[in-house]
Amino acid sequence: MVEQKKYQIIYADPPWNYCATGNTIPQRAKAGQSYVPMRMVDLYSLDISKIAEDNCALFMWATAPLMPEALYLLKCWGFEYKTIAFTWVKKNKKNKTSNFWGMGSWTRSNPEFCLLAVKGKPKAISHSIHSIGEYPIMEHSKKPEEFAESIVKLCGDISRIELFARDKKEGWDVWGNQIESIEQLIATPLNSKGSPSENSLNISLKEISSNDETSLNDNIKLKEETKSNNRRTK
Repeated sequence: MVEQKKYQIIYADPPWNYCATGNTIPQRAKAGQSYVPMRMVDLYSLDISKIAEDNCALFMWATAPLMPEALYLLKCWGFEYKTIAFTWVKKNKKNKTSNFWGMGSWTRSNPEFCLLAVKGKPKAISHSIHSIGEYPIMEHSKKPEEFAESIVKLCGDISRIELFARDKKEGWDVWGNQIESIEQLIATPLNSKGSPSENSLNISLKEISSNDETSLNDNIKLKEETKSNNRRTK
């Protein structure tokens, strides 16, 4: 049996599905989208706690319209929300002194937020890391490398993995559908028994439907029904 590798830092940029908000997303905002969104219920079902050390810090990107789903996802993954670790204030590519203004159902949006949640009691080794990062916009959804570097400065050069990664980073294990060599992540079904290596489900992000229009409440209801069914089958 292969022992499941665990990490002290998990860095994630989930492929959020904005249909779940019930808002109409302008086609111009979808034009540059380069990733395949996951259904909320599939994100909730990823057993991320299986790859987390007893003391682990999770850094997860979220946008304002999906903040309720993001906070619920942290709980599903077995983490306790602490704070917003980073706020990315987006600058224009050409004129880097001016702010970029994106689309929005209400106000024109700019920042994205990286939430910090913990499992156990991980520690910060530096208190000089700032929460605001002002960097130019990049290709759709791609985050500036400076944030990953700040995480290492904040928590130390310890075991770490990036989920939903676009490329490889030195010192990081990675899992995602936009890199040539994918480090496999064990995503265990909620009702599985035995070790992750013996009974696992390897989820391919490319195969997951992007047509989820399920609301947050429906997803939560489905999650609770799944847990209830699991208890009855034990």
